Amino acid sequence: MKILAKSIDKTEAYALKLKLELLGIPIYLANEHSGPGVGALIGADAYTLWVEIDEQLLCAQKALESDSYVPKNPIDMEEFRSLQENTLQRVRNKCRKLGNIRSTL
Repeated sequence: MKILAKSIDKTEAYALKLKLELLGIPIYLANEHSGPGVGALIGADAYTLWVEIDEQLLCAQKALESDSYVPKNPIDMEEFRSLQENTLQRVRNKCRKLGNIRSTL
């Protein structure tokens, strides 16, 4: 993942994420649920937009610069998110099995 932008405005951060994902550019929004923190939390000073696929960083930058930009190889977001969720579920299942093995030792 590569950092694309930061915003202290939640509405702006969500608007950018939506714009890019509608173009087929997966975005991870850091601090999405906590928002910018005040104080000594490093990296929690803003909502940070990360391009999830490194090779799409330039596409994302161009899309933010121009409303008429269209990526050459957009990602099917539904398929991408489904794959992410399925992968995460497999990892969770493996961790549960590992936990069960440890508890029987």
